[in-house]
Amino acid sequence: ECADGDIRRLDDPEGLIELCVSNTWARLCVDSLGQSEAEVACQQLGFSAENASIMSSGVNETSVILTSHTKCSGEENKLFDCLSSSVPVLSRGSCDYSALSCSALIVSLTQENYTVGEGDGSVTVCAVINQNLTRVVVVRLATVEAAVPNAGLNQAKANRDYTNTTTQLIFRSTAGQQLQCADITIIDDTIFERTETLLVVLSSLDRGVQLDPQYAFITILDNDEVAVQFATASNVVGEQAGSVSLCLEKIGEAEVDFEFKLTTLTVTGDNAAEAGKDFVPVNETV
Repeated sequence: ECADGDIRRLDDPEGLIELCVSNTWARLCVDSLGQSEAEVACQQLGFSAENASIMSSGVNETSVILTSHTKCSGEENKLFDCLSSSVPVLSRGSCDYSALSCSALIVSLTQENYTVGEGDGSVTVCAVINQNLTRVVVVRLATVEAAVPNAGLNQAKANRDYTNTTTQLIFRSTAGQQLQCADITIIDDTIFERTETLLVVLSSLDRGVQLDPQYAFITILDNDEVAVQFATASNVVGEQAGSVSLCLEKIGEAEVDFEFKLTTLTVTGDNAAEAGKDFVPVNETV
């Protein structure tokens, strides 16, 4: 069962085409189709007319055959519209059946890696299509958080590090429409972070469109700082106290752990304390 005017291109044998006539799938003889018919058929299937061609499928088994004459001007939307007879004729027999070769439309991200500073505001991601168009092509572009492989703590978080984005890139037949771009907003916070990564993905329900490359990584460079200082500039302690506590304070927010060295140094002068005699030297990671 099929609807009149539908067309299908088989995978086995590769490229063999069938046209639905009177709710029946019918094969077409290779000598009944030419370049214009190939272009109309490819566009009907969602492919580009560029480099469309008809060739022999190498199959000649007995089947339902369309015997009506087919002649396209190239302006038709369907191969069915090219039939010269208002009442197409089917018969059962065999011939050298037609196979159809179509070139896929390829939409590609122009870069696979982007780098942006946290304070830059946004990053522009672009995609390009490989051919001039005779129809509109719509591709979905989306930011993805969970799909970043092995990101760990470096995984950027949606709506915290960047604005979660899903948008359509629309390629039209108008000249100069082969490049489409979208802006991904980067959120500038005041938290010290590691370098973070997110993923941008292209997707399409259009069977005539291939996506390659389909993925791009965006690396966000942090612009925040965090500092550590002693809580008091000087401390006084009695020799008999046994020890003195030095307190540190962090200035600024941080979502990651960090470490530093705490070391005692001997100063010069008549009243300088001597390491090992007046105090136990300290050299440790905090």
